[in-house]
Amino acid sequence: MHYLTVIYSCLSEPEKDDFDSCSVSLQAPDSFDDTYYDVTAYINSYPSDSVQRKILSMYFYQDKSDAQIAQKLKLSRQYVNRMKKKLILRYISENK
Repeated sequence: MHYLTVIYSCLSEPEKDDFDSCSVSLQAPDSFDDTYYDVTAYINSYPSDSVQRKILSMYFYQDKSDAQIAQKLKLSRQYVNRMKKKLILRYISENK
C-alpha cells in the first residue's frame, strides 16, 4: 500500500489556508502499522515558522501541488520539489 494513497484517502478536514492550524485524523486498516507512518510528529518536529514544515503541511494536509506551494510561499517550484523530496527521504531513512 502506498503511503500517499492512505494519506489522501484518510484526510478528515477540508483544506485550510492557515496550514499551522491544520490537524488530521488518519484512519487506517487494523493491519496498518501507524507508528511507522507518524508523519504528523515528523512535520511537527520542525519549527512552526520553518519552510520545511510549511511545505510538508501544505503537501500532505492540503494536497497542494509543488507549483501551488511555491506560489503561496513565494519560492521556486524546483526548490519546493527538491526540499519536499529531501524531507520525505529523510523521514523514510529515520523510520526504517
